This record gives sequence, structure tokens and C-alpha cells, in this order.
Amino acid sequence: MDDVVNPIVGSIGLLLGRGALLAFVMVVFLLPAMLLVFDKFIIKTTYKANFYEEK
Repeated sequence: MDDVVNPIVGSIGLLLGRGALLAFVMVVFLLPAMLLVFDKFIIKTTYKANFYEEK
């Protein structure tokens, strides 16, 4: 039975694995970089937030 593998199941697994890896890389590298770039914009456009401001 191991010789008969549905290629659709294999391709879905591969697609899911690629998507998970891409999401991990984006969260680890892209999200922190975007937060640094847009920090001032986020502070200005956030409503009723008490951000700590360095002196």
C-alpha cells in the first residue's frame, strides 16, 4: 500500500509546508523591519495609547 500515494495529497502537503516556511520567514525578518520603519507613523496614528517616550 505504501507504493500507491495520491499525488494531490503530496502536492497539498508541499504547498502547506512552503506557506508555513514563508510565513515564518516573514514574521521573523519582515515584520520587525516594518515596525522599525513605520514606528513614528504608528505612534502618530494610534488613538489613546500611552507610549513610553525616551528623553
